[in-house]
Amino acid sequence: MNVVEFFAGAGGLAQGLESAGFRHLIALDFNSDACETLKKNYNCNVILKDVREFQFEGLRIEPTLFAGGPPCQPFSTAGRHAAESDHRNGFPDAIRAVRHLKPNAFIFENVNGLLRKNWEEYVTYLVRQLQEPELTIKPKETWYKHSERLNTAYLRKVSNQRTRYQVQMHLVNAANYGVPQKRLRVIFVGFREDLSVRWSLPLPTYSEESLLHSKWITGEYWDEHGITAPICSDIERKKVSRVLEQPELLIRKRWRTVRDALKDLQDPEVYIGNKQDNIHAFIPGARSYKGHTGSDFDQPAKTIKSGVNGIGGGENMLRRENGSVRYFTILELLRLQSFPDNYQLFGTRSSVIKQIGNAVPPLLAYVIANSIKLALQRRGN
Repeated sequence: MNVVEFFAGAGGLAQGLESAGFRHLIALDFNSDACETLKKNYNCNVILKDVREFQFEGLRIEPTLFAGGPPCQPFSTAGRHAAESDHRNGFPDAIRAVRHLKPNAFIFENVNGLLRKNWEEYVTYLVRQLQEPELTIKPKETWYKHSERLNTAYLRKVSNQRTRYQVQMHLVNAANYGVPQKRLRVIFVGFREDLSVRWSLPLPTYSEESLLHSKWITGEYWDEHGITAPICSDIERKKVSRVLEQPELLIRKRWRTVRDALKDLQDPEVYIGNKQDNIHAFIPGARSYKGHTGSDFDQPAKTIKSGVNGIGGGENMLRRENGSVRYFTILELLRLQSFPDNYQLFGTRSSVIKQIGNAVPPLLAYVIANSIKLALQRRGN
């Protein structure tokens, strides 16, 4: 099964797609460092171009899947909150790609800020456009009017000649699928209506409840890491009391923590290794301040960020047991995003952190992509 991917970035989504058996025809991004990263890791046509300038005329490919992570800044809680009026809004071009390529399926990823109440109408409009990609906006027509027209056409099934998609939108937490990071993201998945595909979001396989159980009821977590259990906080104690009321959640594996992900790595302050690769080098200068207190060793990491808005590395810090903080190394960030250790990255440290922070966790991408592949393979059955 082939895939075309726009807004490919460092290749987190690509890593998951290829692990699931998809093969890239095209991977496109406008960032030159990200494109060099893609070239180092994938054998496909990597295109350095602004998606708004990409022309489909004369392009003779029929991808099974179209994928991408349109820029999240227009909808991020840390951004300008400009949404549809932000020039970085990539959804119009993602929809344009679906219209021209007519893939069997598509997958898009974006930030959970997309679900804020004040953008509810616009998100409904996005879904309607994905359902009816060939019913385009008219000259001088507002998106509100276009949305009404799309809604009427889809509900009434006005024409059987157009390519339509069945679209689902889900909020997912990467930690629930084995990524050692609390990362909430919105996933759009669509299948061409004429294929009659049945698909549902894969059920979570990891849970906070199982982590709490292994810490404070059986103690297995602490035993596994060879450390003495600390005093259970009041917050954790309240959570534990609720765990006993939901035993069905304990069949899932425990959330993976920062300690789980980094357990075989030396502390970078004492690490003696290949200094030329610089991926596990200690970076001084980390400090804790309001809203940026670092990630706890014994929880999944806070969301790995790209370092925008002047916040160097965002929350990309580890909070030690004594309360001090240090920056995660590049190698540690790769692990917390579920990239393989040998994943090759191109660019300066700040560029690499931005690429990692903007990426879709490959493990989450694999789970979704594999479910799409299986649904396509069994369609009609």
